[in-house]
Amino acid sequence: MALNSDAILGETSLARRKEMLQKVATTGVDLDNVYDQTLRRIKEQRGGRSRLGMEVLMWVSHAERPLRIDELCHALAVEMGTTDLDPDNIRPQGTVLGSCFGLAVVDSTTSMVWLIHYTL
Repeated sequence: MALNSDAILGETSLARRKEMLQKVATTGVDLDNVYDQTLRRIKEQRGGRSRLGMEVLMWVSHAERPLRIDELCHALAVEMGTTDLDPDNIRPQGTVLGSCFGLAVVDSTTSMVWLIHYTL
């Protein structure tokens, strides 16, 4: 599971990564803890990436229907207080998905964006 990998790679030292790997192998990962850690990492990003990551999660979780990745990129490009789409404001798909550290993924067959787990 991607969250397990993120939890392991999110550790800052080799010893802590080994410890987390052992924990994942024997007991699994507490999803609440992993979500909290990942959300903290999203909020600690520099510049607009933090805001973008949280907006991605908000759009995907509150959409009335599943969004395709291109629809999500366009929705994120509309600035608050405007009704127009500025084409220069459309972010690359990799930037959009990377900003939320794997909590949102794209289905390769449908291009729909999903949260990594229903509990999120």
